[in-house]
Amino acid sequence: MIDELDETFIVSNGDLLTSMDMGAMARQHLDMRCDASIGVFERENKIDFGLIEFDAEKRLRAYREKPTSMYFVSMGIYMLQREAVRPCIIKGEYLDMPTLLLKMRAAEADVRCYHDECIWLDIGRPDDFALAQSMFEQNRAAFLGE
Repeated sequence: MIDELDETFIVSNGDLLTSMDMGAMARQHLDMRCDASIGVFERENKIDFGLIEFDAEKRLRAYREKPTSMYFVSMGIYMLQREAVRPCIIKGEYLDMPTLLLKMRAAEADVRCYHDECIWLDIGRPDDFALAQSMFEQNRAAFLGE
């Protein structure tokens, strides 16, 4: 099946809604001549509890009430070079994207990240799905174009 792919191809999860500029991602990927590009999004992660840290003697070291952290997460959108992927595939062996990208990196492939200030929702998550429905109804053009 890999022989049927174009030299440069895109893989995307099906459970996302985004306004990411795919053309800009493609331009960066091709301009850098990298082997793989990962679409990344900066997402806030909220903890609904007070986090406690203590030492070996059970003395309080830190108390952070309902902290939030920012992380770059995979958007589930990837641009790949067929010949960089080929050596990582073993017929009949399960291979997900994180494993493929780590295998490529271990083989010294050039794996880059593409960050776009865009809308991105993982609609496999109930909260994101509800928000996506509302956002899509209010502004279809943001996702479908003019």
